[in-house]
Amino acid sequence: MHGRNPVYLNWVIDLNGGFRKESRHNRRIHLMLRSFLTIIAMTLAISMAWAATPQEDYDRGLALGNAKRFAEAVPFIRKAADAGLAPAQYTLGTMYAFGDGVPQSRIEARRWYEMAAAQEHPRALFNLGLYHDKGITVERNMARAVEYYRRGAKAGDSQSAYNAGQILLLGQDVPANRS
Repeated sequence: MHGRNPVYLNWVIDLNGGFRKESRHNRRIHLMLRSFLTIIAMTLAISMAWAATPQEDYDRGLALGNAKRFAEAVPFIRKAADAGLAPAQYTLGTMYAFGDGVPQSRIEARRWYEMAAAQEHPRALFNLGLYHDKGITVERNMARAVEYYRRGAKAGDSQSAYNAGQILLLGQDVPANRS
């Protein structure tokens, strides 16, 4: 080979700052390591890009729930609810209230409704009004029921407005207000 050593391919800078020839074997290892690290970085970037938002988790869970696949829906809805998405909190509360995909528990339902109501979710406010109106898992408290119903009405729930009006009109455990 005309006096040239076929083992060496390139000149590289060594750790001491000097130059040395790099063997083909070292070059191959270097390229394999660089390829491996590139694949790891791309996989990480793709997995981060594919991470679902709470709304996407909720939408997927809702679609499964609408298909009556409640047990499959719960993890997605719970993930969105844990992330603070009010519609997911309300939906999870309703799933507990009726035992859809979870053990039935009106206490757990009320807990999720309270989280959604803290964000002024209209139906969660209505349900909490109903819980206080009928004494479901709480002591019956009409003044508190009216408070939730009024908030629900203000958030746009017509049933809340109706129930608050009926309680106030009839004076059920609260002073009647016919004005």
